Amino acid sequence: MNSSESKVQNDSSDMRLNIISKLDAAKTLLDLSGQVYHFNACDTWTRVTDETEEPLLKRYELEGLVPTKNDNRSLEIEKLDKIIKGLLKKIECLQSQVHSMSNELDAMELRSKKHKKSYPKTKIKTVNQMSGEMVSIGDGNAVVPAKLLKNMNWSSYTNSTRKLLTAVFPRNVLATHSLTGKRSPAFPNKAAKKILEPALVNDIVQTVVERCKVPENLVRTSITTKCADESKRVRNAKVDKKKRKTLKKENISPPDGAESD
Repeated sequence: MNSSESKVQNDSSDMRLNIISKLDAAKTLLDLSGQVYHFNACDTWTRVTDETEEPLLKRYELEGLVPTKNDNRSLEIEKLDKIIKGLLKKIECLQSQVHSMSNELDAMELRSKKHKKSYPKTKIKTVNQMSGEMVSIGDGNAVVPAKLLKNMNWSSYTNSTRKLLTAVFPRNVLATHSLTGKRSPAFPNKAAKKILEPALVNDIVQTVVERCKVPENLVRTSITTKCADESKRVRNAKVDKKKRKTLKKENISPPDGAESD
């Protein structure tokens, strides 16, 4: 054997030993999932799934370069990228919903301020604490004496409504307020009345409807009638007061020295 043939054999042996050493290293990196780390051209180890059952020696050819087909890191990055994009879409959707809800809340707050400005809250009629315990009715906005509810005759929805009204509102408030606050068609020249506090009215209506078993519109009609009666009472009182003043003025004797008719 000449020197050239010997050199070729030596180079071949060295290359084979190099491949075997790489195979031995790959075998030591074999994990429980059946995955093996490959040594590529960039002098780095990458892991691929060992799905074939062919000998490891045949999988590593002379170059010792087996390209990675399924890079787990790339797959994980792609999955994370998809998850992040999905989360970003959800965040954008939530931000849009929050913005929409914020606009709705601002609009509701504005309407509430306008309502309070248009319909100022009237004072609830106070009752002496010595007269007994106060209890709430309906949704709890209006309070009345417990004794009044205990002795109430619920067989008449009209009387029940009127008594609850005078227990919640002062009579002068009933005389100057109404359910709607609109101008009366029967008296177009008169100024529109103020509106009764809706929350308190609803508590009264709800209580009478439940206790007397009557439709809501009948109870509201009774409230309208009661307000009209109180308004008429105030007008009559003013007329009577004016008459008394006139009579008193007529009955005053003229001063001394004044000429008589």
